[in-house]
Amino acid sequence: MYVIGVAPFMRGSDVPRTIKGAETMYEGDEDFLSQGNATIVDPEGNIVAGPLVGSEGIIYADIDVAFARASRRKFDPTGHYSRPDVFRLTVDTRATSPVVFEGEDSVSRPSVSE
Repeated sequence: MYVIGVAPFMRGSDVPRTIKGAETMYEGDEDFLSQGNATIVDPEGNIVAGPLVGSEGIIYADIDVAFARASRRKFDPTGHYSRPDVFRLTVDTRATSPVVFEGEDSVSRPSVSE
C-alpha cells in the first residue's frame, strides 16, 4: 500500500482579514500556519515523492502495482505475533452515559439522562 500524506500549505496572508483579530495574529506571507510536507511513501516506507515543504504545488509518483501486491503478502496484521494468550479485545455493548461526574460534589450534579 502506498501512503499519500497530504498536508496543507497555508500562510498568514491566506487568512481572510474579515476574521476578527486576523491582522494581529497572522501578519505576512512568511507567517506560516502550515508549511506543507506533502509526501508519497511506498509500501516499504521509502519516500518516492516529496516532501513538498514551504511552497504550493503538486507532487507526483509512478506507482508499481506489482510491488504493492507483493508488499501485501508480507503484511501480517494478526499472524505470527498475535498473542491471544496475552491480549484480548473487549467491547462493552451496554448503553452508557457520555459524561460521568466523579468526586465528592458529584452527588449534587444532575445526570445526563435526567
